[in-house]
Amino acid sequence: MNKTINSAPILEQPVSIETPPSAGTMLVTILLMIVSLLMTSTMMMHHTFEKNSTDTGNKNPSLAWFSFLTNNHQDIETAKTAVFSKLFGNGSDKVRWPKLTLTGFGSGTDQESSFAFINGKKVHLGQRINGKVKLVEIRAHDVVVEYKAEQKTLTVSAAANN
Repeated sequence: MNKTINSAPILEQPVSIETPPSAGTMLVTILLMIVSLLMTSTMMMHHTFEKNSTDTGNKNPSLAWFSFLTNNHQDIETAKTAVFSKLFGNGSDKVRWPKLTLTGFGSGTDQESSFAFINGKKVHLGQRINGKVKLVEIRAHDVVVEYKAEQKTLTVSAAANN
């Protein structure tokens, strides 16, 4: 038994259309979305670098797309510093190097026998001086060090290259 209703159909009520958000509200929303996208990207890059960083200085093939930003730096920490300074700036145009004094150096047939005396400490190729400056190359008359994605040449005659 079907019950039918014999009443007049219900008319739809007119839908009130709200006024669109103001331009200022839309601008703030867009800026917040951009900031959150940048923060998420930064956290993902940081996590990727931390997860794949090694003490050997070998590049991870999954990070090869960073090579155009990093000028083919040899280690992940230096590449990370270069990328972040290029994307966000490093706070100043000039890197403030710690004081470095090269008193002697020698190179051997392999990386383990090559060394330099910097700030009174014996440092081998690939090692860091005070955990900051990396010894990257020993040449015939000088050595090359790297700090915050910048390289500098030190010679024995120069007491400090600042």
